[in-house]
Amino acid sequence: MAGSYRQIHTKIWKDSWFLELAPEHKLLFIYLFSNERASVAGIYDLSLRVVSFETGLDLDTIKAGLDLFAKAGKVFYEDGVIWVLNLRRYNATSSIKVMECIRRDLEAISDCPIKAQYIATEGVPAGTQGKTSKVSPPPPPKRKGHSPGSRASETEVRKRLLLERGEKCERCGKAGPVEMHHIVPVRAGGTLDDDNCILLCEKCHRSADNENAKKYPILQCKIPYPQPQSEHEQEQEQEQEQEQEQMSGADAPSPNGDSPPPDPQNLEDWLALLAKRGANKNAVLVRMHDTLFPGRDSPDYGYVGKAAKQVKGEGRLAVLMWQAAAARATGDVMAYCLAIHKRKGDNGNGTGTHVQLTDDHYATSGN
Repeated sequence: MAGSYRQIHTKIWKDSWFLELAPEHKLLFIYLFSNERASVAGIYDLSLRVVSFETGLDLDTIKAGLDLFAKAGKVFYEDGVIWVLNLRRYNATSSIKVMECIRRDLEAISDCPIKAQYIATEGVPAGTQGKTSKVSPPPPPKRKGHSPGSRASETEVRKRLLLERGEKCERCGKAGPVEMHHIVPVRAGGTLDDDNCILLCEKCHRSADNENAKKYPILQCKIPYPQPQSEHEQEQEQEQEQEQEQMSGADAPSPNGDSPPPDPQNLEDWLALLAKRGANKNAVLVRMHDTLFPGRDSPDYGYVGKAAKQVKGEGRLAVLMWQAAAARATGDVMAYCLAIHKRKGDNGNGTGTHVQLTDDHYATSGN
């Protein structure tokens, strides 16, 4: 186990999910990444009776909390093994010693569905010899050029199996449309090898999925599984990074000596900036936040995007942020805006103004 302390990021006290937890579940959540058995790998052996003894919580409260964490995709527990998803992210470093410690801690965990999913998601650090960056687990033998885990290769494998085996259910023998089924699910460590893929009719496929759900409890957990980014998603991510870089250097003079454009001074200008074609709306909203609330931490792009979705539009969120500034709101601005939105209802924002998104601009019109 590397080190005798764990980092607790201050952002946890701005996380709406965490803030809505009951006090006993807040204690349990913090305990799971700060107890002496917690490994920086994020996965370790843990007895619920030990948790009860050290926290003073009863077993029913602990089990209810773990179920709540699993539904939120934060923590997963099964057969004495616990996986805290963000523990490795917030504590691991590129240090050779830490990477070696993570590798040893992972080797000490008995094989189980949670460990298999952990390896598929996080990867296994290389040893101290050579590179120490995160690498994927050793892949199974490749068959006819497909790589396990990607959606593109699943389509390729299915097409090839249809050619080789024909449109016939391999369980009931019925001829007709078939679907590819993984005997051992990918989330439980299964691969795209031919001996793990069969073609089933819709009825048999549904029956096989139900059998797997009982056999592999991990399938009932909402564990995020990494998917390859599409070209469009990669372009969007690059645009956001470029926009963020521009924002970070917004106060610096341009290469030709011109001063950077000033931030808008009224709501209409901010809405016009949002309406500009090709504008990164999340970046504009973050910039608006920083302008209206100087000195506060900038919200994450994802947090702003989620808030905009909940209030039904970036324009609506801009109006709420403007009102928050006028009211001299304190604390988390996004949380304040969401609270105002819920209190006033979907169509009311306290000013008799409704924000609508058209094809090429945001406009304000009376209700």
